[in-house]
Amino acid sequence: MSAPAIAAADVELSATTDAAEVALDGTLLLRVTATYSSQGDTGELQLPAFADFDVVDQSRSEQVSFSFVNGAPSFRRNVLTSVTLTPKRVGDLTIEPAKLEARAKVFQTDPIRIRVLPAGQSPRGGRASSSPPSP
Repeated sequence: MSAPAIAAADVELSATTDAAEVALDGTLLLRVTATYSSQGDTGELQLPAFADFDVVDQSRSEQVSFSFVNGAPSFRRNVLTSVTLTPKRVGDLTIEPAKLEARAKVFQTDPIRIRVLPAGQSPRGGRASSSPPSP
């Protein structure tokens, strides 16, 4: 599943999971990435409430790069928030959008649908995404 990433000027927000299906006794990794192409405030990321999931673990990392492209300076900052989730029930569940308030604007990912199978069943795999697929 994919939908366009939210971008405006120098901020892009996207969300992906490591699978589109998970067993009730399994875990799912949600990655929310905010990418900035200029220096400044990174804003405040608001994760969804996760009504149908329990949060097992959460971490945040940041990578900054500065380079020259054709003689012009280029800045890029990636802020990755990773959340490990376990589902609370079987069925078609939704991870609600993450929101980012940054640089006087509000950015939001699209919801991500996850199919939860009964405990012990093997998921088919595949990724779910709220950003466009790579070409």
